[in-house]
Amino acid sequence: MSHVHFSIEQLHHFQCGACSGWWSIGDAPPRDHWYCPWCGTQLINAGPLPPLAANVDVAESPSSPVLNDGLAID
Repeated sequence: MSHVHFSIEQLHHFQCGACSGWWSIGDAPPRDHWYCPWCGTQLINAGPLPPLAANVDVAESPSSPVLNDGLAID
């Protein structure tokens, strides 16, 4: 039987202070500024982004329960 492998994506949501437009970036890299995709304004970070979640290998995760069909869930 094969194991399911998955990764976790951390989705960051941003809102422009100039036009109030919002957008999302998966696994956003740490940066000190961003550009609004709606109005083009350069935006300064109010604080650091939280750390990204690491990839998880279900086959090596003993704490994950396993369903009857062999798929592990968290």
